[in-house]
Amino acid sequence: MRRGDGVFRSSCLSPRRGMTLTTTTALVLALTLAHYASLAAAAGPRVIIVGAGMSGISAGKRLSEAGITDLVILEATDHIGGRMHKTNFGGINVEMGANWVDGVNH
Repeated sequence: MRRGDGVFRSSCLSPRRGMTLTTTTALVLALTLAHYASLAAAAGPRVIIVGAGMSGISAGKRLSEAGITDLVILEATDHIGGRMHKTNFGGINVEMGANWVDGVNH
């Protein structure tokens, strides 16, 4: 852009550059539409389970056994199991969270 008399003039409005700008705009538009079309075509999971604690993992297992395998389990922490995990306490691994699970049939 040049500044002269207080009016901004674009040097890309010449016929030669205008064609390039139009082609570039059309290409960007086509790529954007293709991207959104691919996102719309890519179906996400049918079921999203929030939390990989005992309930989340159990829900995923039961859904899978029922034939619903299009699912994802989301977990916010760096481990699965929810409140059930081990931690080092004075050089000894200590179970944290739930101490036992009652009523499990297998």
